[in-house]
Amino acid sequence: MKNLCLAARAEQSTSAPSTDGDSSGGERDLAALLIERGWLKPWHVEQLKAGRTKFNLGPYRILDPIGQGGMGHVFRGEHRLMGRVVAIKVLPQHKSSPEAIDSFMREIRVQAQLDHENLVRAYDAGYEGNVYFL
Repeated sequence: MKNLCLAARAEQSTSAPSTDGDSSGGERDLAALLIERGWLKPWHVEQLKAGRTKFNLGPYRILDPIGQGGMGHVFRGEHRLMGRVVAIKVLPQHKSSPEAIDSFMREIRVQAQLDHENLVRAYDAGYEGNVYFL
């Protein structure tokens, strides 16, 4: 991530300077360039603005949010080695009580036993630090 920002900053510095004297204008220009190049998505830019810099979870690179429900958040992710794009359900840290973790682990085990053409298949599950995912 840092290398992408450095490369974009270098490219940005060779273009015409901003005339408004506003550093946030430069940040907007940089964000637009990173999105235009396909290096980041608008969601990543919003996360960076909020101070969040981690876009990996286990072997997956988080690409976009898909949705959220009562038990967790779902993201579109890509397995870094296999290149497989998958949906990743994440149990948020603020909901990670021992009871919620036990419930999520039961869901993982049940999902792993199911195999039907009309159901989503579970390919992987795990945790990184205190974040559990399916």
